[in-house]
Amino acid sequence: MTLARLHTPKHWLSGLPADHTGPRIALIHGFLAGTHMQRHLLRWVRAQGYADSSLFSNHANIGPIADWLQEAVAQGRPIALIGFSQGGFQVLKVAQEMTRRQLSVQLVVSIARGGAGWLLPAQWRFRHQISHTNIKHLLNIYSHADRLGTNPFVAGNALPEQPGMLVENIALPRTLAIDHISLVRCYPENRVHPAVSEQVLAPIANALAKLS
Repeated sequence: MTLARLHTPKHWLSGLPADHTGPRIALIHGFLAGTHMQRHLLRWVRAQGYADSSLFSNHANIGPIADWLQEAVAQGRPIALIGFSQGGFQVLKVAQEMTRRQLSVQLVVSIARGGAGWLLPAQWRFRHQISHTNIKHLLNIYSHADRLGTNPFVAGNALPEQPGMLVENIALPRTLAIDHISLVRCYPENRVHPAVSEQVLAPIANALAKLS
């Protein structure tokens, strides 16, 4: 299939066929965060050895993204979704679509999904019904110093455990002062907060390693 109708920059796409070995990973960026995510998380995921990783906009139709992932599933390959900010909502929506197709998603990483993000019209009718999704492993990551991506009420951020699903909530305390952008900063390494390296990037790397 072609992803041309998503109007995604070519360098955001892996360009690899569905029968490429290893996991296929879809990353979805947040509002006005495409370049930032491309320079950081997309680059970092590919540097971990996952060449078949592509970045999509939070405005993209979830259908073609699900189609692209389904191609890999048909080849017996694991798939993963990584979303930041508004993309953190969208990866859950893609997982819902995959479930509707009776397909499983081995890993979903939702970062900074919450806070001011709920104010956008696209999310007004959305409820993260993770209990009705075929997600095997869900990483829910947020920082209490992030006003854009974290709800002010502590109870509104963590996601509940689900039968048959490994749910990990990773909350960075307010005292670390890790803001929305710093939460997904990967380069240069000397500017990455140690807590981001240890509590964000390391858990993602460990979860991805279990897919292979």
